[in-house]
Amino acid sequence: MHIAAKITKVVVDFGLVCLVVVALVYTLGALGAVLDGPDDVQAAQDTEASLNDALAQAQAERPELWTQEQKERARVAVELVVRR
Repeated sequence: MHIAAKITKVVVDFGLVCLVVVALVYTLGALGAVLDGPDDVQAAQDTEASLNDALAQAQAERPELWTQEQKERARVAVELVVRR
């Protein structure tokens, strides 16, 4: 085989490998968008609900520890956590 033919074969093989890699990355990226969990809005809503449930449970178990001001601060803290 001549040098030019060998060089051509290497370049074509490299091009095919690159094409396969690009196709694989594109396919995995598309699948990732489809297979991801809930969107950010739903995740934030779920987090807020969980934190509010935990807060309500803690306040119900030991109501003597919670003043009205502390309850309000706890609700504000939940909102701050959800925004992050």
